[in-house]
Amino acid sequence: MRGVRVWLVLGAIAIGATARAGVPVIVDPFDTASCGETDYVATLDDPNGVYSALIDCPGLCRLTEFECRKLTKLTFSCQNLIVSKRQTWSRANCAATITDDKAALRACNLDAKNQAALDKMAVRNAQADALDACAAWSATCQTTCGP
Repeated sequence: MRGVRVWLVLGAIAIGATARAGVPVIVDPFDTASCGETDYVATLDDPNGVYSALIDCPGLCRLTEFECRKLTKLTFSCQNLIVSKRQTWSRANCAATITDDKAALRACNLDAKNQAALDKMAVRNAQADALDACAAWSATCQTTCGP
């Protein structure tokens, strides 16, 4: 379900990027999808026993969580950078498509700013969900460790 939610967020970001000032004349050359995996937990082995037979089971579970969190932060840091720069691209598109109406240009720039804020919030929320998933995987993993 988390993976579906992340893709919906990314789709909303992409739609928001093209909804401003009509058809973009100046297109944002970057895509958040190129930032990497957004659901590292989905790539991990089943936490119900992956390390259960090993002596350092709890330590390995915590190490996996640490790496999961680190990779998640890298992915969403990349996405945050892209959506932050997207406002610059959107404003450039406003300037290229609205040349004779200052009020419309201001409105377009304001829309770009507001969309950037929504996009950043969506990235933050998706990151929080992904980090929670890393912690939940680790908790489940540690619960299955032997005595």
